[in-house]
Amino acid sequence: MILKIRNYRNIPFENPIEFELKEGVTFILGPNNIGKTALLRLLYEFREMFQFHLDGNSPEAHFSVKLMSPYDKVIHINNHSHNEVIIEVKNQDGYIAEYTIWPSDPNNTHSDSVKVDLRFLYVGASTTESRNFVKEIREKLSNTLLVGVFRTPEMIATGNSFDLEIGSSFINNWSEWADTGQTQKMQKIKRLKAELKSIFGYIDFDIRTNRDRSNLIVKTDDGEFLLSELGSGIGQFILIMAKSLFSSPSYILIDEPENSLHPRMQEVFVRTIASKAKFGMLAVSHSIGLARSAADATYIFTKVNNIPVLKKYGDAFNPTLAQSLSEMNYSQYAEVGVNNVLLVEGRTDIKFFKEVLKKYGIEEKFIILSLGGGEFFVKDQSKIRVELEELKKLSPKSVSVIFDSEKTSELDELKEKLLSFKNLCEELNFNVFPTDRHSTENYLTQAAVSSVLGEQYSALGPYENFNSVKNKWPKEKNWKAVIEMDKSDFDNTELGEFIEKVLIPLAV
Repeated sequence: MILKIRNYRNIPFENPIEFELKEGVTFILGPNNIGKTALLRLLYEFREMFQFHLDGNSPEAHFSVKLMSPYDKVIHINNHSHNEVIIEVKNQDGYIAEYTIWPSDPNNTHSDSVKVDLRFLYVGASTTESRNFVKEIREKLSNTLLVGVFRTPEMIATGNSFDLEIGSSFINNWSEWADTGQTQKMQKIKRLKAELKSIFGYIDFDIRTNRDRSNLIVKTDDGEFLLSELGSGIGQFILIMAKSLFSSPSYILIDEPENSLHPRMQEVFVRTIASKAKFGMLAVSHSIGLARSAADATYIFTKVNNIPVLKKYGDAFNPTLAQSLSEMNYSQYAEVGVNNVLLVEGRTDIKFFKEVLKKYGIEEKFIILSLGGGEFFVKDQSKIRVELEELKKLSPKSVSVIFDSEKTSELDELKEKLLSFKNLCEELNFNVFPTDRHSTENYLTQAAVSSVLGEQYSALGPYENFNSVKNKWPKEKNWKAVIEMDKSDFDNTELGEFIEKVLIPLAV
């Protein structure tokens, strides 16, 4: 889903901003005070507008809504020739819904009441596409969860930070889910606590309400604490994971997810929180390294001649593997013993293998870095060698490589480009594993695919080409399917054997 924005906050009418809100994790990077947070606020402030339900087949609709902010706060402050904000939403079929937002009373722009003109481009007036498109918009954009940069328990103990609150509402929700005897809700709270216990490595861990249900008591190996007394580490995990459980958001919108966390915990935080949303996460950040390790798509927000410009990261600068590793604060990882590098093929493979290694208890021992996709293998061999040798000079304890073999049968040989890459890696003493199945998607079980994607999707056979499947799913959801799997699902594969015999000894 692509959004195009005109005349909103710092975005001029004549120079709109456009970006794709993917299923998965999207990062927008940029310096302070450039307007990154405004893109999160857009999906927050116009949430009621996106809840609109179209009853007829008309190519136009007119309705009124209330914004989260007064209209004069959302319109571009320096624009005197246009009094409307325009938001276009485009789906993968090329249909465009154009929302034009006006103040309900032109003489009182400080009001939060607005009228909306909605028209559909490239949608037939006598068809159902417009209804289906608005339904898709409603499903994806009307139930977002916005988490501001201030999200530690002590900062919001008496109020809200956008959609994140602590206080009677939050405590009552927790009590409803944990204490009222509804089996399904209680099981979800139990799983949430087990996940937190695993993330932080506690032996003893629990969360319960206090006697008068005015606060949560968190029990750890170090004692018992009120939620408002916890630091920003586990505190923000609890707040956001619980809030996501209560609201089942379509997307989680988060400002500076790296805030107050060590680089290794930042990536765990993003992956954990993103897994709680139905479709994904949109984050604004200063950390290129975090985007490298967690994002499926990354944008850079800059200014050219004082005009905001949003472009895909890498369009102007395509860093080498060594540069990418340096961007990930490699030295800080190495200081705490994380000195093994695992290269995987595509960006979606990073979170896929994070979840796989987690099942073997070695996730935190490896920095996982993407080669950038299949196009890496068709580079000039001398350039590939230079990149790999440059990476090796950083002196990691080990470098391992997993890439798709693209096998169409058990007896298939590697294609020439893949064989050359494998030989080069082995020459550099890297540990190399071309998958024993066609690609990473071929390891997903039917139970996991059905759980995450729906019963209409079928798991692949070991050598089935994902690109030839008629009913494909977004690769950005592969890692969520892995979460639903057990270690035993990998044990009888050569991938599992590679992890057991090669990667686990490296993690010691």
